Amino acid sequence: MKPTMMIRLQRDLGFVGKSVKNCQLIRQRNREKRLAFCREMLEKRETFNDVVFVDESTVQLENNSKDCYVRVGEEHPRFKSQAKHPVKVHVWAGISSQGATEIVIFMEMLVHGYAPP
Repeated sequence: MKPTMMIRLQRDLGFVGKSVKNCQLIRQRNREKRLAFCREMLEKRETFNDVVFVDESTVQLENNSKDCYVRVGEEHPRFKSQAKHPVKVHVWAGISSQGATEIVIFMEMLVHGYAPP
């Protein structure tokens, strides 16, 4: 069955496409622990003024999409060159009651136990 036929059939049956986001699954046991922790912090009136919350992420700089948008009547390339190992950066930042940390961007590959000069 052609993909276009499948799309038409889905539409005729009343289905529409929607975007979804991924989220972390939390086991029931861990949900209960998190809820207990939150209640304890509220009871203690914890303000987290002495805590820095940090996060990190690796970001791929090249889009790996196969879609190509061109104006009607324009030629479009049939092939798109793609690096075998696309460029990635590692981003780290934090925030606290005192404000945000500086954003740190690592361009080189990170090696466990190694700190860049």
